[in-house]
Amino acid sequence: MWSTNGVLHLLAMAGTAGVDLSLDDFQRVSNRIPFIANMAPSGKYLMADLYDIGGIPSVMKLLIAGGLLDGSVPTITGKTLAENVAPFDSLPQGQEIIRSLDNPIKPTGHIEILRGNLAPEGAVAKITGKEGMSFTGKARVFNKEHELDDALNKGQIPRHENLVIVVRYEGPKGGPGMPEQLKASAAIMGAKLTNVALITDGRYSGASHGFIVGHICPEAAVGGPIAVVQDGDMITIDATNNTLSMDVSEEEIKQRLKEWKKPRSNVTRGVLAKYQRLVGDASHGKCLKSSFTKNRPLTIFSRCHDRSILVVTSMYMKRKATSPKPEVPNADLDRHRTIYIKRQKLFFPMWEPILYLHEQLPPPHR
Repeated sequence: MWSTNGVLHLLAMAGTAGVDLSLDDFQRVSNRIPFIANMAPSGKYLMADLYDIGGIPSVMKLLIAGGLLDGSVPTITGKTLAENVAPFDSLPQGQEIIRSLDNPIKPTGHIEILRGNLAPEGAVAKITGKEGMSFTGKARVFNKEHELDDALNKGQIPRHENLVIVVRYEGPKGGPGMPEQLKASAAIMGAKLTNVALITDGRYSGASHGFIVGHICPEAAVGGPIAVVQDGDMITIDATNNTLSMDVSEEEIKQRLKEWKKPRSNVTRGVLAKYQRLVGDASHGKCLKSSFTKNRPLTIFSRCHDRSILVVTSMYMKRKATSPKPEVPNADLDRHRTIYIKRQKLFFPMWEPILYLHEQLPPPHR
């Protein structure tokens, strides 16, 4: 089982490498891959249990034999994948951790790509079928994860009716940075709120389980339909038909969007503001939209899990440039520390990249 974050990362890598990959490809693959691992967080067993019965090599042998993994591909050892795993034992008979391919927990994979009037450009769900394949409930809307955290801590989420909790303005632009909704999803599971589903334009951790949908596009910060969901709207998550929808007419949604006003961002300057302007949507890997022109810097941002921000500015100069260390444009030296890394001669016929690393610092003491 792999995390929904894998969808995001693979889309980003494919976009960077110029490989044609879309959300539909993930659904196509998921539709033909059976779900066979009875493992946490949705199952009974842990990785240590899998290790005891042969580990990943034994699972790979099973998949190669079943035609789901290409054993002929070469590997770094100089042997094929099939040759690498051949010395390992096959999975023992009678174990319950990894099901046989003809007796899966679920005949299709757990990754589901959902679309509908709440996610016209797609959303990503991890649904194992343990809790069922569909869920309908009343919307309870929160504009940030911390608002939901407060409600959970105060016991304000009722147990007597089905609820679909909506956490919005946590997408690539809204966060900014698309932070994980780990605390909220863990609190829901810890409180055993089985009457609750969670949908968000942010991300969630691989440790999450239950009816949780993330990566909703368009996100709230750009005026996606999730921005106009109201408390009490009926929302349905349907993994069988791959839909995420609210029981609101198209005319009503259009009217709400006309009246919607974009909230003022609390990020107005510095690295995060640049990131917010340049970042794309989650359905395309939330890559930065950037254009490179001669003698103009290309700025690349990376969002870390601890919410620190690293920025790499690659400044291309002609080989005959006289200045070995060009000035960093728009750098507020009171707020940023500039670290010169090194000059690298790469295989570009006319250009030589000079890399700088900027680390955002708190405001200086006055």
